[in-house]
Amino acid sequence: MQQITIRGINLLHSSKKCFTYWQHLTKTWMHKSPPSVTSQLPVFRKAVQYKDTVALTDQHGDHTYGHIHRLSGHLAWIMQDMLGKESAQERVAFLCPNDVSYVITLWAAWMAGHVAVPLSPKHPSSELEYFVQDSEASIIVTTSELTVKIKPILSGQQVIVLEDFFFKPSTSQEGEEVQIMPESNITMADNHQVEYGKENEFYSVSDALIIYTSGTTGRPKGVVLTHNNVLSQMSCLLQAWDWTSGDTILHCLPLHHTHGIINALLSPLYVGARIVMLTHFVASAVWSKLLALDTPIQSRVNLFMAVPTIYAKLIEEYDTKLIKNTRMKEYIKSVCTQNIRLMVSGSAALPEPILERWHQITGHILLERYGMTEIGMALSNPLKGIRKPGFVGNPLPSVEVCIGKFLPGSEKYEVLCCGNTQGTEVMSEGNSTESGELLVRGPNVFKEYWKKPQETLKEFTHDAWFKTGSSCSGVVR
Repeated sequence: MQQITIRGINLLHSSKKCFTYWQHLTKTWMHKSPPSVTSQLPVFRKAVQYKDTVALTDQHGDHTYGHIHRLSGHLAWIMQDMLGKESAQERVAFLCPNDVSYVITLWAAWMAGHVAVPLSPKHPSSELEYFVQDSEASIIVTTSELTVKIKPILSGQQVIVLEDFFFKPSTSQEGEEVQIMPESNITMADNHQVEYGKENEFYSVSDALIIYTSGTTGRPKGVVLTHNNVLSQMSCLLQAWDWTSGDTILHCLPLHHTHGIINALLSPLYVGARIVMLTHFVASAVWSKLLALDTPIQSRVNLFMAVPTIYAKLIEEYDTKLIKNTRMKEYIKSVCTQNIRLMVSGSAALPEPILERWHQITGHILLERYGMTEIGMALSNPLKGIRKPGFVGNPLPSVEVCIGKFLPGSEKYEVLCCGNTQGTEVMSEGNSTESGELLVRGPNVFKEYWKKPQETLKEFTHDAWFKTGSSCSGVVR
């Protein structure tokens, strides 16, 4: 596992000793699980609540929740027609651009009861072939533009090219839409709303995603996330960052990693928010959206998430092309402070010069957080309150963390401190700033590495903590 040094973690100190979730028995910390999230609905089913609301704006136009929901239902029927009506938990690999086709395909795979395997158009053919073969994908879904990347890697998989079945803008009239499932394959709710997908109980025990790691220390591993994992990872962010249906996020991130999928796509869709999606990152296009240049009021963004390199390129664009005079500087800062409520940086350590320069330009102190493919987000600086440079914050809701110091050549470890949203327990005063490995546990933690039981086992302690490989120290305040 890659070693990542985190300069510090804020662990919120409490005199309550964390007895809500922790119990000390013979010097062993025993875990008591927080409440389950199995009662929550799959994200696609939440779309019914917001059917007439615009969910996503991309290069094709505006797409309502209802429109995406219907097209996803149609695609789910096509998948089941190919795989068999009783099939479930087959792997559906999909290679789609950053637009509505991605959401339609992801939701369709889930409606049909299958496991989605997102691929990236930027991956070379050898990587795509590895992901498809390793996941044992039965179907590959793509667009006509990207079929050229799929044809060389086929080895018996069925292929769905989306344009062969449908692609109509959300503004088309009801009578002009594509045919949805035959009536025998759908159910009607009491309010006559078409319901797609399996029973909710199915999703409480089923897998949702296989996201492949970057493979920096070996071949990429398929991280299996259950629907409960996905719901937990979304829920903690919805609480911590106060997501509402009135939010609009600018999305320019890759859609084969947790940052782009969970944080910036599924979380807003779960609460009925709006996504303005760019096909890829272009500094000038991002500035145009952030400053609401030639943008209708309803499409103006108030959230933005990116990686440090993107912020560096935006600063470069600002310094070379946007600065014209003092009034322009004041305008940019005024628009960003008044219109945008949150800007987040993640996926890599944020250099302090970038944080400070971004603050000078926009008035925003970037919110840093810490996460991994295997756990989603575990730590976050506060939405409201002091954000300290070099620190990645406190445990998110339902997430438990521990800093453990492993004994040389042993799986045994000394607990330096542990905590959750209820508080932090420091084992001794001398351990409050000592470094150790960050361990994470909770409903957010992945199920397994796909077809790699021994590697899965190796990444957990004997008492079920996931070993992140990140070196850190806890700072109690």
